[in-house]
Order: sequence, then C-alpha cells, then structure tokens
Amino acid sequence: MTDVAWIRWWHSLPAPDREHIDRLVTEGRMIHAITAIRYATSPKTPLSEAVDLLDWRYRRLDVRAPAGGSRELTVLERPIRDHPGRLTGVEAEWDADTTGWFVTLVAVMADPADRLRLTVIREGDDLRLLESEVPPWPEHGIAVDVGSRLAHRWIVPFRAPPPGP
Repeated sequence: MTDVAWIRWWHSLPAPDREHIDRLVTEGRMIHAITAIRYATSPKTPLSEAVDLLDWRYRRLDVRAPAGGSRELTVLERPIRDHPGRLTGVEAEWDADTTGWFVTLVAVMADPADRLRLTVIREGDDLRLLESEVPPWPEHGIAVDVGSRLAHRWIVPFRAPPPGP
C-alpha cells in the first residue's frame, strides 16, 4: 500500500481508536496494538494487514523497537524480595516479538514455584540481521553479565543459552 493509502486507511478509523493504537505503539505493546487495529474495523482487519499498518505507524511515529528494561541489580531484586518463595536460580531466555529477538532474565522461584520476568534485554530490532550488524548478539553478553552478577549476589546458579536465538 502507498503512504497515501495508509493515511486514508488510518484516518478512516475513529479518533479514539487511533489515539489508543498510537499509545500502544509508543509504549512498545505490539501485540496489543495489532489486536486493537484488528478490532477497530468491521469486519476485522486481516492479521497481515494489521501487521503492515503497525509497521507503518512505527515508521510514522519514528518509534524503534522497544527499549530493554532495567539492568540495575537493586531494581531486578525487588520482585525477588517481594515474592513469598525462595530464589533457586536465574535464567536468560531468548524470546521474540514482531520487531525481533531479545533476551529475558527470569528468576526461578520455589515454595511456591514461580518464574518471575525480571527484565528484557533488547539492543535493536531484527533490521540488524539485514544490515549485517549481528551476530554477535550483544543482548546475550549483557544478559550473561547482569544475570551472573545477580545469581552470584544471591548464591544461586545462572543458566544462559548459547549466543544467538
């Protein structure tokens, strides 16, 4: 679709829907934004068209992939301290969304068993793949550094996957 066509399509939506979708886009909530786009029309917008519109909105709003979360140990420890159980390990896990790959640091808890998502480490979107900027996947190195320091501080094991998704 041309930019003019996207603009027409976008302005065919009610203003409250456009504002809601833009808020989701600027917050980096891609899946929620796609859902909002699909349900803003009747019949529902096809998924592929909703993803294309989301991409267009990201470009129009000059929003890049959502930034990663905190890497400060004191911030990451808060949910661990607030949990009624005990920490048994820290893990790094590769994950992805509509903009690309990232690493999530997770606290593995026991009594009661739980997995607390501590932070997301993202250093860019998957356009890096097309521009030959990765590997070495800097997210992995950052996750190993932060995760191993956190695990060492709590005297629990740390597990990380190999570099690259």
